[in-house]
Amino acid sequence: REAKELRKELRDRESRAVAEILRRADVVLATCTSGGEEGPLKHFVKDNAFDVVVIDECAQVFAGNWCIVFRFT
Repeated sequence: REAKELRKELRDRESRAVAEILRRADVVLATCTSGGEEGPLKHFVKDNAFDVVVIDECAQVFAGNWCIVFRFT
C-alpha cells in the first residue's frame, strides 16, 4: 500500500515539474509521438497554447499523426 502511494506521489510530482518546465520554455521540441496523449506534452496546461507549430518532415507521416499537435495551437 505504501509503495502505491509513493508511486502516485512520484507521478504527481513529475507531472507538476514537466508542466512548469513547459510553461517557462521559449521553445519546445517534440515528435508526433511525444506530442500524443501519453507523451510529455500531456502535462502541458490545457489553457496554454503555442504561438507557432513547425512540423519537420510532415510529408512522411499520416495526417492523423501531425494533427495531434494542433490541440496545442
